[in-house]
Amino acid sequence: MAVKEKKVQPVTELLRSRTEPVRNYELVVIYRPELVKEKLDAGLDHIAKLVAEKGGSIASTEPWGKRKLAYPIKHQTEGIYFLVKFSAVSSLTKKINNDLRLSEDVLRHLIICPGK
Repeated sequence: MAVKEKKVQPVTELLRSRTEPVRNYELVVIYRPELVKEKLDAGLDHIAKLVAEKGGSIASTEPWGKRKLAYPIKHQTEGIYFLVKFSAVSSLTKKINNDLRLSEDVLRHLIICPGK
């Protein structure tokens, strides 16, 4: 009696063929208050470039302006706020979090998925 052999794909092939869903995200970034417009634009362009590289798109970027912080962060009492709405795959959020965490110009940031 012949036994049928199952064709088993390696795990790496399965992971490579998996597609991630595209979701909508909102990112709030608080920059240092003493930054000039060129540095702020460069930071926002960096975020836009990261999103575009992964096939996502920026829906809008809203400057909220300079606001007083609820408590001091890195010896700062004010910050320049921006809201960035974008759509991308979920793996991109980890890359954006890492980049913003390492940036000395960013006081705080938060990415949320408003649909959840």
